[in-house]
Amino acid sequence: MRIDFHAHYYPPALIDGLAELGGPRMHAGHPPDLGARLPVLDGAGIKRQILSVGALMPYFPDRSNAHRAAQLFNQLHVEAMEPYSERFGAFATLPLPHLDESVAEVDRCLDEFGFAGVAIGSGAGGLPIDDDYFAPLWQKLEERQCVVYIHPGVNNGSVLGGVDYPPWLLNPSFGSPGETGRCVARLVLAGILDRYPGITVIAANSGGLLPYEWPHLIRAAENTGHPELAGGLRKIWFDCGTSTEHSLMAVKASFGLDRLVLGTDMPYGDALATVGLIQTSPHLGTHDATRILDTAPEQALHLTKG
Repeated sequence: MRIDFHAHYYPPALIDGLAELGGPRMHAGHPPDLGARLPVLDGAGIKRQILSVGALMPYFPDRSNAHRAAQLFNQLHVEAMEPYSERFGAFATLPLPHLDESVAEVDRCLDEFGFAGVAIGSGAGGLPIDDDYFAPLWQKLEERQCVVYIHPGVNNGSVLGGVDYPPWLLNPSFGSPGETGRCVARLVLAGILDRYPGITVIAANSGGLLPYEWPHLIRAAENTGHPELAGGLRKIWFDCGTSTEHSLMAVKASFGLDRLVLGTDMPYGDALATVGLIQTSPHLGTHDATRILDTAPEQALHLTKG
């Protein structure tokens, strides 16, 4: 089954709700009817697309607003997917850093809605997502044997100075890739993957800047007594959203193509172009392309429902 793990859905009701509850006001939103996507998905051979809120995670200081926003986002995804239940799934949005509400939302979305897993950012409330504060959330995700999709957002408290200026330019195109690489490295170094082995982690966009800085990072890890970093990072899956020939070369030379799954970043990314790149890239053989597009999701991630 060809599954797209990286896609977003921002209907006008979500955009309006985000602004009313304390979030940023962005564009007018995507068409509410997901049926408009089906011709593109069919053309790319994609049987199922997993939606997530991406950069607009409602990680608000106000507990009530964060909770209301997460519930709204998840409900809007449920309603949009209902007519096309065989074609779409979703990663749940959580109201971090508020743990009681987030843990409850994990159960609600998995049990009532049958979501494919949860999406979380690189941090919330001024803390990185690997901080001990978030242990109750990781324990719940382990209990549920959950798929966790890492996608940094505008409310993650980025440590990269200046990435919010100009608005919506440097953060998604430069800050977010840096945050992704930092986040997954911290997850390994903090021992999250060892303490919670039942969790499957997928990181957005080939790990962001990670494959480009891999040689420097691994050398530094070995020199500072952390040889486990390289092996730990290879336990994480990465979607190939926003891939180019250059990024595929970097991934292949660093953590390997066997850790890649399909991601298109629709509707911002081009699904046909992404699939075409994987199928025709001189850096990938037929076996590699088939594994990324069709074998890895079903055999390695067991994510054929949700």
